[in-house]
Formats: sequence, structure tokens, C-alpha cells
Amino acid sequence: MRACLPTPSVTAWAAVEECEPTGRIEDAARRLGLRSPDSAANVIGHAWRTCTDANGLEDNGA
Repeated sequence: MRACLPTPSVTAWAAVEECEPTGRIEDAARRLGLRSPDSAANVIGHAWRTCTDANGLEDNGA
């Protein structure tokens, strides 16, 4: 998760550190004091979906 994320605050950084070991965005939400995983994902810059190309294949941005 770290590669796609410029953390704008210490709080967001701490939330990323919380969820990195498990990959669970709920851990970041709990660390931020948020109920919504969507809100936590927004704060830390987490992309929920993998982008797909025109053929429906995953595009990892590389």
C-alpha cells in the first residue's frame, strides 16, 4: 500500500502503519476513529478497486 500513498499528515501515516500488516482498511478506520472504511480509504489514499483496461484485464499502472 505504501507505494501509492503520499501521506499528508502524521495521522494518516499512523493509519497506514496500522493497516499495512493485515491489509485491512478497517484497522485504519479504527485508528482514525472513523466508522466508515470508505472514509478511511479516502484519508489514506487507498484505492479500493483495481483498474482494468479496455479488455477487462487488470492494469497495475506499470
